[in-house]
Amino acid sequence: MFRANCSTSWSVKLLALALAVTLAGCGFRLRGTYDVSPALQQVAVISASPYGDMAQILKNRLRASDVVVAEDGATDVAEIQLLDEVLEERTLSLFETGQVAEYELLYRLKVRIRSAGGDPLEQEVRVQRQYLDDPDKALAKGREKGLLLTEMREAAADRILRLMATYKG
Repeated sequence: MFRANCSTSWSVKLLALALAVTLAGCGFRLRGTYDVSPALQQVAVISASPYGDMAQILKNRLRASDVVVAEDGATDVAEIQLLDEVLEERTLSLFETGQVAEYELLYRLKVRIRSAGGDPLEQEVRVQRQYLDDPDKALAKGREKGLLLTEMREAAADRILRLMATYKG
């Protein structure tokens, strides 16, 4: 009986190893991790609000992708400049009473990526979501809107990392 369990254990280990090798060979990566350009392995994040939500989310995403985030004022490092951050709301539908029932939220962020001595890449990142509003649950909807904005900023940070992965500067 011990031999059967031992052989089953080895076959499971062998199957797990084969699966890991196959996934690594095909380029599989965990969600949220990116291989950024070698020219952008050390970056400084420059923002009008360096301790704001977007700057902090981007720095966390960079660190998760093994990018060194340089201190402010560092020289001879790549830069990511967060230039303009805008959240727009557009009415999509109304209740019979005339109150807004549904919004479309559009988050726009202009970003400039430049390696040390390289050409800059300027891009506008856009993230769009729909938001249902219920005037009877104003407090809960306010919290939901805040969470939705955080999610939109995280999606924007992921798009910036994808831009960094394709940067040739």
